[in-house]
Amino acid sequence: VLPNAEFPVVVKVSHAHRGMGKIKVDTMDTFRDTATIMALYDAYATCEPFIPCEYGIRVQKVGSTYRVYKKNF
Repeated sequence: VLPNAEFPVVVKVSHAHRGMGKIKVDTMDTFRDTATIMALYDAYATCEPFIPCEYGIRVQKVGSTYRVYKKNF
């Protein structure tokens, strides 16, 4: 399980048609705990490096109108 992983990482939990959540994992022990919990559910998870940031941006299009939202952390 992640033999050369550099922490922290983000585990994204999902289902076929919607996202269920994200978990920031700081250590291998926490990753193993997360994997144990994930084994109980019918969902899949992906793992990617954690990238610190100041804010997130969401772009929404409704018809021909665009809206941009900034989410501060």
